[in-house]
Amino acid sequence: GSEVVAGYGDISSEHAALTTTVGVLDFSARSRLCLVGADRIRFLHGQVTNDVKNLALGQGCYAALVSAKGRMQSDLNIFTLAEELLLDFEPGLTAAVTQRLQRYLVADDVQIVDAAPHYGLLSVQGPKAAKVLAALNLCASDALLKVRGILKVSDAIWGDTYLANLPRTGSDGFDLFVPEAAL
Repeated sequence: GSEVVAGYGDISSEHAALTTTVGVLDFSARSRLCLVGADRIRFLHGQVTNDVKNLALGQGCYAALVSAKGRMQSDLNIFTLAEELLLDFEPGLTAAVTQRLQRYLVADDVQIVDAAPHYGLLSVQGPKAAKVLAALNLCASDALLKVRGILKVSDAIWGDTYLANLPRTGSDGFDLFVPEAAL
């Protein structure tokens, strides 16, 4: 149900930019959920295929959400923030993933919030991605040296943005979860 850009013109030029310099991709159509509440980490740890329990603040991981029979329902990028877990996954799966998670909420202190209406997702990918973010004063921390590291960046123009080290095209790459008001 979301509109996405099919292309920006010359596909070979787009590919060249992503592999030799930098490109900015609008991934706002991707699904994004936040889990909040005191039991969020323990709850999600029992629902996915990776170790969420041992993630430190500002770390993330890649995991799969599977059925009781082990069938893949979604793959997820999971990021640990101060008061929430941020889940980033394929477009069009918000309702299915939400229903799947809610099915196993019994007495857990966990709330599932759709973050997509509040945060857009821009991805800066390519060998010069870090230089672009540094020029925008958005990448001044060593916390992003590890892949799937995430931090909150407060900026006068962008607002409270979450910056994640997430290479998606085979070289350097960063995702910016940007408040909708800034877009």
